[in-house]
Amino acid sequence: MVFRKLSGVVMTHPSRRAMAERLLHGQAGGWLDLVTDPEPHGSPHPLRTAMRAWSAVPSGASHHLVLQDDAQLTSCFLDRVRETIELLPDAALALYANWNSRNGAMVRMGALAGARLALAANEYTPLVALVLPAKVASGFEEYARRHGRGWSDDITMQRYLKISGVPTYLAVPNLVEHGDVVSLAQNDAHGLRRSACFSAVEVSHRHSGIEHRLDATEAIPFFKKGVSYCAVRIPAMADQTWETVSCESYLRRLGIAVPARDFTGTGRLPGQVLRGVWMTAFAMGILRAQAVCQGKDSCGDTASSDAVLDLALGTIGPGGLCDSLPAATLEETAAELRSLAWAGLVEGLNFRRGTATKRARTARRVVSHPNKTDRRILVTGGGRSPLAEYLTRGLADSGLAVLSWDIEPIGQGHPGITVIPPSASVEDVRHLFSATTAVVFLNGLTDFYGERQAWCRSPRWGLLGHAMAAGIRKLVCCSTQQVYGDLPVPADEETPFVSLAEPFAAAAWAGESICRSISDRSDALTQVVRFATPYGPGVLPRHPPGSFICQALRGEPIEYAGQADQQVQLVHVDDMAQALRAVVLSTSTTPVLNIGSVSPTTVGELAKMVTGLVKAVPARFANAAPETGASGVVCTDRMSDDLGFQTAVPIADGIRSYAQWLAYDDVSWQWR
Repeated sequence: MVFRKLSGVVMTHPSRRAMAERLLHGQAGGWLDLVTDPEPHGSPHPLRTAMRAWSAVPSGASHHLVLQDDAQLTSCFLDRVRETIELLPDAALALYANWNSRNGAMVRMGALAGARLALAANEYTPLVALVLPAKVASGFEEYARRHGRGWSDDITMQRYLKISGVPTYLAVPNLVEHGDVVSLAQNDAHGLRRSACFSAVEVSHRHSGIEHRLDATEAIPFFKKGVSYCAVRIPAMADQTWETVSCESYLRRLGIAVPARDFTGTGRLPGQVLRGVWMTAFAMGILRAQAVCQGKDSCGDTASSDAVLDLALGTIGPGGLCDSLPAATLEETAAELRSLAWAGLVEGLNFRRGTATKRARTARRVVSHPNKTDRRILVTGGGRSPLAEYLTRGLADSGLAVLSWDIEPIGQGHPGITVIPPSASVEDVRHLFSATTAVVFLNGLTDFYGERQAWCRSPRWGLLGHAMAAGIRKLVCCSTQQVYGDLPVPADEETPFVSLAEPFAAAAWAGESICRSISDRSDALTQVVRFATPYGPGVLPRHPPGSFICQALRGEPIEYAGQADQQVQLVHVDDMAQALRAVVLSTSTTPVLNIGSVSPTTVGELAKMVTGLVKAVPARFANAAPETGASGVVCTDRMSDDLGFQTAVPIADGIRSYAQWLAYDDVSWQWR
C-alpha cells in the first residue's frame, strides 16, 4: 500500500487572522499551517495568497489541502478526505461547491445517482476547500505567475488543472460550508454563498462506499437568477466545450414536451420562479432515468428518506434566487421550494421511465416542438468557429432540420442536426439536396483560426454552386454591418459603401458577391443578412462588450480608446439564429436585410452594465476616434416590416451569458 501524507494550510488576510486561527485549532487543526496575504495593503486579490498557499507544500507530502479562512467543516471531514485521496490519488478534490453554480448542480446529480463523488463541470474550480496532489500543487504558483494576468484564483486554477490533465472531483455531500463573512474577492454582489449539499454531521447515504462516483453526464440542469438552464456537453469541440441553453430547449432536443402545470405565485415568489425550480428538478429526473435506461449506471429507488438527496434538492430554489432575495426570505420559502423540487424530480423520473400519468404520456405523444417545421436547410461556411457551432445548434433548436457540412464536424451530438463527414464529396451528398429548401452560408461572421481562408481553399467552396444547381431555391448569406463602414448616420440596405479597407468587411463583401453570382447562374434567390455587432457565446471578444467583459473578469479597469458616447448596435447569438430562421421561412424576397437591436446603446452604457453584472471595476475612455469595427448603426426597418422580426434577448441577459462563456467555455484564452 502506498503511504499518503496530507499537508494543509489555511489562507487568510491579516484582518481575518482570528477567524483563521479558530479553523487552525478546530477539529481538523493541529497539523495545518497559516498563510497570509503577502501584500495586505494592496488591492484585494486572493490569487496572491493562493499562489503562496499552494507553494507551501512540505517535503514528504503526497497531497496538499488549502482551506479558505471562512470554511466550516463537517464532523467527518478528515476521514472522508483521506479515504478519497486513497481512491483517487491523481485527482483534485473539491470539498465545496456553491449552490447556484454548475458544480453545485453536478453535486446534485451525484446525490441523485447515489454517488459519493462527482466529476466537476466545466466551470471555475471552487477553492473554499481543495486538495491537490503535491506535485500539482507545487506547480500552480509558476502557472499563475505566467498566465494569471488578473484572472480570479478559481478560474486560474480551473485552467491550470485542465491544461495539466488533472480531473477534479466534487465531494457528495460537500464536506465544507461557506461562512457568512464579507468576500475578499468582491463576490458579495452574487448574494448569499452556500453549499449545494452540506450537513454539519455525517448523514446516511444510499451507498456507504467512497468508490461510488459519477464520472460524466450529458447535461447538467441548474437554476440561476430565477431561470432554469442546462449546461450541455458538445463532444466534438475542443476540450469538450459546453453550451448553456434553457432546460425546456434541451428537453425538446430529447423529444420531450414538458407537461403543463399550474404554478400560482405565493406573493413572495412569482409563478415563473416556481416553474423554474420545478423544471430544473424535472430535467434532473429525465436525465437520471435516461442514464439508467441506457445502461450507463444503476440507480436505486429515489425516496424522500434519502437524506443526501433531500439536502441537495433543498438548495435548488434558494441558490437560484440568492442574488435577488434577502437571506430571511430565502429561509421562509425554503420548505416550499424543496417540496416543489421533489415533485419535479419524481415526475421527471417517472416520465422517462414510462410510468407517468396518462395525461403526461398523452402530452409526450402529441406535443412536439412548438416551432417545428418540415423545412430542411444546409448550413455551411463556418469552419472551426465556436460561433458557427452555436448558430448551427440554434437553428436546429428553432425547429429546423439541419444538414451541417464543413471543414470540421459542426453540430455533433444534437438530435436535430445531420452532420455530413468533412471527407464526403458533393456526389456523396447530392441526393440530400432535393429535399433541402435553403442554404445558410455563414460567411463574414466566423473569422477564427483563419477558417474563412481554409474554407475558401477547400473543395467545399464549390458546394454552393452544386447545391443551387440541384434545385435549392434560396441562399441565405450571412454578412456584417461593417461593410457600411463607420458612418455618422444609421445605414440602410441601400447605403453606398465608402470603403472596404477593413479586412473583415472586405472578406464579407467578397462572400456576398460570390453568393449573388452563384444564385444568378441558378436562378435562385439570394438574401444577404447583415448583422450588427454580434455578442454572446461563440463570439471572440474583439469589441465591446466582449473586450469589456474580459477586462472585468481579470479585475482590470475597462479601458477604451474611443468615446463613452460612441453608439454601438448589438445582436445576441440567440437572436442571430432566430433571425436566420425567419429569413429561411419568410416569403419576402428582400435582397438585403439589416439585423440588430432596434435601439442602439453607447459604449459608456455597456461599460456601466459590465461593471454591474460582471465585476465592479473603473472605466476609462480616451475620447479618441472610434475604434475600427466597434461602431456604426444600421437601420432595421426592413427587419420589422418585411421580415416581421424583432430581437428578443435583453442586453443584461446577453452580457451574463457572454461572460459565462468567456470565463469557462472559451478555449481561445490558451493562445490569446
